[in-house]
Amino acid sequence: MELWDSDLHRAVVLLRDAAEDPSGECLPQALLDGLGELVPGMYTSWSELDYLAHKDLAFQASTGSGDLGDDPASFWEMYGDFAPCQYLYGGHAVRNDVVTWSDFSPDHVFFASRVYKEAFEPYGEKYVVYTPLPTAPGRTRVVIMARDDRDFTTSERDLLTLLQPHLLQAYRQHQRRRAGVPPLTTRQWDILRCLAAGQPTAEIAQTLFVTQATVRKHLENIYGRLGVTSRGAALARTCDIRPDDAMAGA
Repeated sequence: MELWDSDLHRAVVLLRDAAEDPSGECLPQALLDGLGELVPGMYTSWSELDYLAHKDLAFQASTGSGDLGDDPASFWEMYGDFAPCQYLYGGHAVRNDVVTWSDFSPDHVFFASRVYKEAFEPYGEKYVVYTPLPTAPGRTRVVIMARDDRDFTTSERDLLTLLQPHLLQAYRQHQRRRAGVPPLTTRQWDILRCLAAGQPTAEIAQTLFVTQATVRKHLENIYGRLGVTSRGAALARTCDIRPDDAMAGA
């Protein structure tokens, strides 16, 4: 329990101190690097994929990760046979439980598979834990940790589970800071989501179960915070934030 308390304290300090680092495409780089110290391994990375379009949306690796491999054609060829990927997005819903490769098959079976031998063994990856975060349907957003000497423990998985909502919050704050977007309330992001869908005021009011006057007041406040005077300008001001992030609120 003493070690567990120590890990929690380190996690709190990391979230507090590293989240303000302006560097990093997805997460603050100091936060991604710090995660690799909390849960030691070969590397820690952030990955976002569109499984329906077979497209890499974003990727960021911890400092000093080295060669993580770069063969997207091979990956998309094999991912349908890779159980962890099918778990993260099985065609119906995004899954959010923290999982390891060993949750899906015994080590000796996985290590003998084509997917492992071609996609992971050349880079020394033997044990991996996925920490999924919410995103749009058909996509995955996940923090990936790998190591070559031992599997991830129950305590480490519990720690990552506790960190999930805080990592998502850090991501959203980082993206808004990078885009130069002032903080908006949850309801204001809801309004922007509806605007992005092309809904007029009456439809927005119906969608959000509020009056049209309330929608207009929210729009007025959004314009004031963003320093714009129209719906189109508000959407342009927030275009660097993905719709699913805007939808989830501040």
